Amino acid sequence: MTNLENLNLRSNELVNFTLETIQAIPNIREFNLGYNRFTEKSLENFNHLKKLKYLYLSNNFLTKFEPNMLDENEELFRLEIDRNHIEILEFGSIKNLDQLRLDYNKIKLITKRTNSLNIANNIIESIHFESLPNLKQLSLNNNEIKLLDKNSFSQLPNLETLNLRYNQISRTHPKAFASNTNLANLDLRYNNLTTTPDISELKILNTLDLYNNKLTSLPNHAFERKLNEANPL
Repeated sequence: MTNLENLNLRSNELVNFTLETIQAIPNIREFNLGYNRFTEKSLENFNHLKKLKYLYLSNNFLTKFEPNMLDENEELFRLEIDRNHIEILEFGSIKNLDQLRLDYNKIKLITKRTNSLNIANNIIESIHFESLPNLKQLSLNNNEIKLLDKNSFSQLPNLETLNLRYNQISRTHPKAFASNTNLANLDLRYNNLTTTPDISELKILNTLDLYNNKLTSLPNHAFERKLNEANPL
């Protein structure tokens, strides 16, 4: 089976793989293990899969994710660990990881460099991301976030799309989005905002959705932004 590159074992009752089994599939690039019974212990031998690029572990029994897990899988590009039981997530340095799916867990803490991050449908109450210079798409919808402070997104300079709908946000710091000058889409639907957020620094913002909040009035300069070539008017 050394030539096998794609293996789909989704929707079975697998719990683990022996080292011998893993060593028999060294060229696997795409591995679908969703809807099984894997735990974090099940990943102990995955470091032997040096060519692994896509790993799908949705709907298993993972409860944590630690820095040493998958760090040797340097070719890993997409990782799906949504619909598990993860509460605390701490990554090390998976070199080429670009797409990370984490929705429907119980996550309270996360740090990682990635391009697209989905941590919707968790129980996150507050947010403060460490430096994620490559992150462009962030989904935080359906959590329990109440406040956006000035540091919530300050380390996400290249963020383009931010989804915050279905939270409990009632306040945003005036500088909450000051560092997100590349933000083009901001979704704040179904929150508790009583006034509009400060978008003066969001020079290329083209979509702002505030549907179903608690707005009672709009500030005089609610939608003014600093001028630049992309937004001359």
